[in-house]
Amino acid sequence: MIAYFAKLIFKKYRPRIILVQEGGSDLARSCFFVLKQKFRVRLVHSAIECAFLLNEEPRSFSDRARALFDGVRLLLFSYRDYPEIMIIDGVSDEREMPFRSENVYACVTVRGFNKRAERVFGTAFSIVNGDDTGYKDDYSLRNKVHVISYGITKKSVRVKGEEPRMFHKDGVSGLYMKLLCEGTATPLFIPNCSMNHAKIALAGAALGIVFSLTPLEIARGLEEFGSCFA
Repeated sequence: MIAYFAKLIFKKYRPRIILVQEGGSDLARSCFFVLKQKFRVRLVHSAIECAFLLNEEPRSFSDRARALFDGVRLLLFSYRDYPEIMIIDGVSDEREMPFRSENVYACVTVRGFNKRAERVFGTAFSIVNGDDTGYKDDYSLRNKVHVISYGITKKSVRVKGEEPRMFHKDGVSGLYMKLLCEGTATPLFIPNCSMNHAKIALAGAALGIVFSLTPLEIARGLEEFGSCFA
């Protein structure tokens, strides 16, 4: 029943779907904090079908009953505060999703290629790691998807991080780097993060470019991303 409601709700509200692969919850949070600067966003780690009805995973029978009630309410009335974007983390089987793969707006990964995006033709974006050995410059042509690449060492990427290093200021440590994209250089200060978070932050920045966020909005979102580790 919940699956049926989820499909109807998706059809009515048409939130744009972002799939996060092989980056873990940190990558999903990076994308979330960037996009929430401009959009209503919901981050989903599990219970995908219920996520279209609730903002949390149902843990009991009463939770599931409430999900069904909310499903009816969402269908009968129009809610302007319903999420515009759903970021779904860790989908291993497309049969888990209450929508078809062609409804996916973008896929984000920390690798240089994206198997799921290769099956999503049309308007799908694939956010990939240009520094990964699996990345090829003709990826977009071979797979018929709109590729936005990010990286640090490779020059040809669309979104580039330059001079990454650790900083310590006012008792707070974190990651600093220059964000090069859209012809601008923007300083990024991401508190409570290490060099291991550099590619994750750039992936979130690349997704922000897809959604036409400004570099300053992206920088603000990544600063909030770092603050969640405090």
